[in-house]
Amino acid sequence: MISLLAPEDHQPGHPRLGSAGRISFGWEVRIVGQDGRDLPVGSAGELLIRGEPLFSGYWRDPEATAAAFAEGGWYRTGDIARLTGDGYLYILDRAKDMIISGGENIYPAEVEAVLARHPAVADVAVLGRPDPVWGEAVHAVIIPASEGASAGEIIAWRRGELAHFKCPKSVEFTDALPRTTTGKVLKRELRARLAGQVRVGTAVANAALRPPVLAALTAAQLDQAAGGRFILGLGVGNAVMNARFGVAPAAPPLRLVEEYVEVIRSVLTLAPGYDGQVFRTGMIPLDSRPVRADLPVYLGALGPRMLALAGRVADGVILNLMTPAQAGQAAGLVRGAARAAGRDPASVEVACVVHCCLSGDPGAAAAAARAVVPRYVLHPAAPRLFGELDGGVELGGVRELVLAGDRAGAAGLVPQQVADGFVAHGSEAACAARLAEYRAAGVDLPVVFPMPVGGDWGYERTIAAMARRG
Repeated sequence: MISLLAPEDHQPGHPRLGSAGRISFGWEVRIVGQDGRDLPVGSAGELLIRGEPLFSGYWRDPEATAAAFAEGGWYRTGDIARLTGDGYLYILDRAKDMIISGGENIYPAEVEAVLARHPAVADVAVLGRPDPVWGEAVHAVIIPASEGASAGEIIAWRRGELAHFKCPKSVEFTDALPRTTTGKVLKRELRARLAGQVRVGTAVANAALRPPVLAALTAAQLDQAAGGRFILGLGVGNAVMNARFGVAPAAPPLRLVEEYVEVIRSVLTLAPGYDGQVFRTGMIPLDSRPVRADLPVYLGALGPRMLALAGRVADGVILNLMTPAQAGQAAGLVRGAARAAGRDPASVEVACVVHCCLSGDPGAAAAAARAVVPRYVLHPAAPRLFGELDGGVELGGVRELVLAGDRAGAAGLVPQQVADGFVAHGSEAACAARLAEYRAAGVDLPVVFPMPVGGDWGYERTIAAMARRG
């Protein structure tokens, strides 16, 4: 127990009754900002704790341990708190629930406490929703206490108690709030409701590992579960990956993928069967009609021939490991192939995976970007994509250390220019600017792939930050 509230403070109406009390003997606490620096007394920030009773790490999980602890053995609680000048600790909210609107930090618990006093509100949960102007806006999910509750009235109520940017911009009425067995509101489920138009998909499923009929049936089920928002991303892996799985090439990759797509479409359209050079099927019965017979199929492509195939037969292409310039060239090839096949080039969406190392520490972000390269250096396309064939860099030593199992050592040999080519890294603004370069080069959809910085993967933080930037 890191804090205690004294008996004399446990009086009805006492101003300190809402605090967690004073810090207990044997514990140290810090309140830090997003940059990890200590904040002035009374400021709200993340609560870090340290003390003898604290556990030393997660059992056999060094990555989780590194993500949970800051330098010096300080444990990141994930709580937003403030510490008063007389030593009282107030827990305000959870860091992952914090809303950032127009650069202002908003704590949902504060807004919930105000809205909960409205006579028409039986229960309420507040969360952020994407906003094209402010990054995020306050959204309230309310269980009404009576019929006829008005969203406008609730939004306007007690405006004087909340700064204008903290007031809800939208209200959603519901019969129940999703909760854990201990009664906590599951805000991730509420966020999922708001993300009802967000597409989900595979990027990419290896066609060499599963039959096309099975892929089609699975895709149909996933599309139904996702409410018609699923995208099936397909690829053929690479020789190194497939050898690890014991997969021998069944056919030339281009022919395999082209027929694979045709089989999937024949299954989803309830065609009588498919008769090709690689695959032959009969009529495939489905338990229920697919949500979409034209479920989109995207192809993962790095080389010119697969890019051209995507332009001819797919609904989209998924690029990876490319600089903005390389992605722009690939997009041009895809659209040119679509045009030559008599298709509208704009009908083929160009997506590109962009690895992202988000951190306010430029040096740490740059080092994390270099650590991404060893993950891919054995890929057959790496020499071309990373510039080795042009004579600009030499990655032989990196490969040797990767094969020897020393990824950390391999990262130390990576030239920064290689990492800079395909990894967005640095501050939120720097990463957003890099994504903008991909869009300017002709990429329709940059797909953010968060990478760890100092052991912290920061998935939610990175995705939320890039969502704020549009």
